[in-house]
Amino acid sequence: MIPDKKSRAVRMEKIPKQFVLSSDRYIITETKAGGLLGPKHTCHHGNHVQEDHSNALHDLDFMMPARVREVLESEGLGHKVIDKTIGQSEKVHKSLHLHIAEQNRQGKRSKMSKKTKDTEDKSVKFVTRRDKRESRRKPWTEHTASAKQPKEDGTSKLRNVMQDEIYNVRSEIQKTKWLSEQHMERLNVGPSFNSPRVVLVSSKVPKYAILQKTFKDERILPIVYDYEAWTFSDLIAAVQQKLETYKRGCKAKSILIICQGGPGYMYLLRNCVVTPQKMEKKSYHGLVEFWQEIGSCISKLTPEEAAIHIMGCRLIENDQGRRLLPIIQKHILPNIAKVESPIEDTELGKGVIELYFRHGRYIIWRTNQTTNITDIDFEAEEQEIEEGPIRSWTSLAGNVSEED
Repeated sequence: MIPDKKSRAVRMEKIPKQFVLSSDRYIITETKAGGLLGPKHTCHHGNHVQEDHSNALHDLDFMMPARVREVLESEGLGHKVIDKTIGQSEKVHKSLHLHIAEQNRQGKRSKMSKKTKDTEDKSVKFVTRRDKRESRRKPWTEHTASAKQPKEDGTSKLRNVMQDEIYNVRSEIQKTKWLSEQHMERLNVGPSFNSPRVVLVSSKVPKYAILQKTFKDERILPIVYDYEAWTFSDLIAAVQQKLETYKRGCKAKSILIICQGGPGYMYLLRNCVVTPQKMEKKSYHGLVEFWQEIGSCISKLTPEEAAIHIMGCRLIENDQGRRLLPIIQKHILPNIAKVESPIEDTELGKGVIELYFRHGRYIIWRTNQTTNITDIDFEAEEQEIEEGPIRSWTSLAGNVSEED
């Protein structure tokens, strides 16, 4: 093709066609001729021709419209010329971009819904197959009575072994500590020392002042505490001070607590009722610490006699009271001491009473708790009991019938 006088051919080599720009003098049109390095373009001088950029995204030499605009602006072309040249292409590119993005989103949604549906179908199939398998007749197990053994993996076995080892180590540590404390106590008081017994009496107990005349001997250390005002710390401090006053470094052979209460509960202090439920609450940590400290006040020289006795309330007459004693026992560990609450009119109760009181005087005090007597002459009462004739139940019944 021979160009005429008003046009000239331009050969583009590896340059995108967007760099061949239209201007006021030249309109760029693509010719059919082409070479190894790229197509030939013919620039016609004259009327402007509107370029078609509808297939721009499918052209390998296509440049993004935003980049084309930057290149044209850098060449010094005005905005009107740039808008006239690539404005339509920008709109087409933007619409195509939005269309492709929407298709991608729809494709992802369809894939996720399909995956969810497949998962649900698999779950339904699995449940159906499991039900069929469980309902299937198994003749080989009908006549075999074998208990199902729980499966234990290596981790659970290792955990159990470690827990046992920790418990054994802790027990050995507690035992060593207890033996060292026993040795220190023996060094402080001597090998032949007879430890005293401590009696804690609540001020809420009727005739508590008269009770002090019934103690067995001087080795009984009574402490009457204020039920309304004292705290657990005051109780512990009073016990420790009483023992230090008796002999420096000594501890109690046993401790008796006399307070009010009933089956399954005891009133140790004001606003503090002792029950199994309260002992398990975190808000009652002061009560737990009290039992731990009381346990530490028990002597280790005679562990067979070490005990904490609770009387004044028929604590063990129901299941709740019987459940309370082991809980207290647990909280005084590692100190070794029995926790007992015997009923007074039993053999065990009589034995506990004789550890701390003269049994006869204690019974007299107990029978006069609900009377208006402010003082009791125990010697006269005991002499009257000893000198009085022994009467049978029949004679007593006869007296009652005569009075009627």
